[in-house]
Amino acid sequence: MSKLFVIIVTVTAPHDHVQKVFPAHLEWLQKHFSSGNLLSIARTINELGAINIGVAESEEAMKEIMDTDPIMPGVAKYELKEIEISKMSPALLAFARSEK
Repeated sequence: MSKLFVIIVTVTAPHDHVQKVFPAHLEWLQKHFSSGNLLSIARTINELGAINIGVAESEEAMKEIMDTDPIMPGVAKYELKEIEISKMSPALLAFARSEK
């Protein structure tokens, strides 16, 4: 059974280091979004980083996926939080669709 994770990504390197790996990071994001491992991708507004939602068979499997991201390690770090959604408003999906 798959598990759901909030993935908190914090950039730890200077901006010029981020720019060097950013194109490869974007490709990585698209690959895992298309495969279904990442269900949402959200950058943080007031700091360099992201809060994403991912799915994998286990925490170890999610870590293995995250460790293949070109920004890991050295440019960013991540923290995984396994979650179980108990309730979600349809307004969240409508908001996400309206922002495209």
